[in-house]
Parts: sequence; C-alpha cells; structure tokens
Amino acid sequence: MKTRIFILLFSLGMVSLVQAGEPKNGGKIKVKQDAYVECGESSVKTMGSTQSNKLRVGNVKKENKYSRRTYLKFSMKNIDGLDNANFIVLHVYGKAFSKQTDKNAIIDVHTVLSNKWNEESITWKKAPQVGGKIGTFEVTQKGEQGGWAWYTVSIPAIEIKELIIDSGKKQEFSIALQSVADRPVTSEFYSKERTSKNGNITKNGAYITLK
Repeated sequence: MKTRIFILLFSLGMVSLVQAGEPKNGGKIKVKQDAYVECGESSVKTMGSTQSNKLRVGNVKKENKYSRRTYLKFSMKNIDGLDNANFIVLHVYGKAFSKQTDKNAIIDVHTVLSNKWNEESITWKKAPQVGGKIGTFEVTQKGEQGGWAWYTVSIPAIEIKELIIDSGKKQEFSIALQSVADRPVTSEFYSKERTSKNGNITKNGAYITLK
C-alpha cells in the first residue's frame, strides 16, 4: 500500500528525489558568463566574442597590451546550501606562460562592483570596477597535460554573500582574476566555450563549489 501511494505521489510531482535548487553535477555550479579584457590597442575590443575559447590574466599595473583581467559571473538562484557554507571554492583549469622567466604566475581574486556586463560586449574600457582582494593562488608553467592543471582557491563565503545580496532578485555575483606581480608571466584558463580538437566542448570551464 505504501509503495502504491509513493508511486502515485511521485507521478503527480508531489515527491522529489532531488531538492529543488540543489547543485547538480557533483555539486558544481558552473560559470554563467566568462570573458577577459585587454588593455592597450585592444582596450575597446570584445575579447569575449573574438577570443571566446580562452581567458587570460596579465599584470594590470602597467596598463599595456599585456594587461589582462578575467571576469567571471555566477548565478546562485535557487541554490541550496549557501547559508551554511563557510567558503566558496573557485575551480579553474589553466596554465602560466612566459618566454622570459621560469617564475610562476600569482593570481589575485577580486570582487566586482557590478554585474552589468556580459561576455560578448565587455571591454577593458567599459568593464565594471573591481573591488577588494578576496583570494590568491599560484599558477605554474610546468606539470602534467603540458602544464595544464586544475587550480582552486577558497573564498570566504561572507564576501560572496554580500555580493549576492547586492544583486537583488537576480541572486548572482561577479569576480575578477588579475595579477599585479612584477613578472612577465601570462596565465591562460579554459573558458566555458573551449573546444577540443574534435570540436566538442571540453567541460573544463570555471565552476564553484560550496564548502
């Protein structure tokens, strides 16, 4: 009898085996928008549309053609578990490059003060202002898979929760990756549009998990 009642309720949509809003795919919350911007001659170019398969980070202090900043936007709408999270863990797949040094890249994670941007139109000149630093991680030039590897950084959840509250009903937040380290090193990360040689999406785009 109990089995019949459960089947009836399930068929009517009154019983769910997965909570609404629960992060799918092993708890991953995939990036919603991603793009990088570049200074110098490319300061008005939309790199998110012309270079949509990659995300780059370079020294932003000198404001030259090697100055690059990556923007990431995530939606937290209907995501359970955020209230109890202590950290938001960012996962990015990337590598550091340099012809002049064997040093690694130091990447800083910053808040972004506005979510009013999209990957197809953002430029260096029109990009939203970045706020305070909320995390740091190091990207190496060497390693397995030709140097490409997954990198993670744990961001205090309180920092992200404040951004989400400021976004109102949209329940989203943006962060930026940049470098101010005085070394000629560029970092590159996979975008959500990155494809393999056979043309398939690699699925190595940025994502976050709750901790």
